[in-house]
Amino acid sequence: VSFQYQPDATKPPVSVTTPTPTTITPVNVGTINPIKTADKSVVSVGDTITFTITFQNEGTIPVTSISITDSLPAGTSFIPNSVTINNIPVPNANPSTGIPVGTLNPSDAVTISFQVQVITLPPNRMITNIASITYTSQPDPTRPPVTTTTTTPPITIEVSPNEPNTFIKTANVNRVELGDFITYTLIFTNNGATPANNVLITDSLLPEVTFYPNSVTVNGVIRPGTNPTIGIIIGTVNPGESVVVRFIVQVTAEPRDGLIRNTARIRYTLRPDPTKPPISVDETSDPNIITFIGPFVSPNLNCFFDGTRFIRRGWDSEC
Repeated sequence: VSFQYQPDATKPPVSVTTPTPTTITPVNVGTINPIKTADKSVVSVGDTITFTITFQNEGTIPVTSISITDSLPAGTSFIPNSVTINNIPVPNANPSTGIPVGTLNPSDAVTISFQVQVITLPPNRMITNIASITYTSQPDPTRPPVTTTTTTPPITIEVSPNEPNTFIKTANVNRVELGDFITYTLIFTNNGATPANNVLITDSLLPEVTFYPNSVTVNGVIRPGTNPTIGIIIGTVNPGESVVVRFIVQVTAEPRDGLIRNTARIRYTLRPDPTKPPISVDETSDPNIITFIGPFVSPNLNCFFDGTRFIRRGWDSEC
């Protein structure tokens, strides 16, 4: 405060400045700035992602009625009962309908986690996600509480496409005669991120060959009594694993066209989304073709320019 006075009219006025006492007025505010993270930056279909949301009451008054809502992005499915608050499980909580947190006093912090599974390849192969936090505070006790909604910065995760599972059939020979033995090898590889369950391999052998009893092996282990025409039970093949099946047949008849063609069949189930029924898969290997060279003979004319005749053996087409 500044003022002047003149106690002596014959002299100039006197100026006086007196400071007022400092007054501190508290500002009541409740503030939350949430952050969302993920445990993976690149995933494949079938993978599990753990999302974590953290925030602190950065204000001076309590914030109440805190609720977190997260509308899950396309291509993902929430894993039930995966929600935790400060590492404590919260049964039946679901981010899509809201996770209640309660009250945070000034400087208090909270960590919320939950899991989702990638069930399909999303558009542009990217998962983008934002969480919303709604809370109430009362800066002025004489007025009604104020409701505030804030969001996390967006988080982006790349989804890489899975390679398809492979089922290959090969043979140890490419030419046979009557009475020869053939060892067939079937290899199934799970290239995905989801276990292949109830795996069953069958092979409907052609009439020209006969299965050699007790010759089936699975990953080198003999399977007595197993017959590929009935079915070879494999069970579960986990992601990244392969199963190798071998069995022996004998050539017991002549094929009509001189070729022994054979394919194998594999059936199994996948369950990329645990909230939905399993998906059945039924696939057939590419055909394996073996040339039959006969025991019979047939005349071959004009194999030489001079008309020399000789006997060509079996189904052998070479001169």
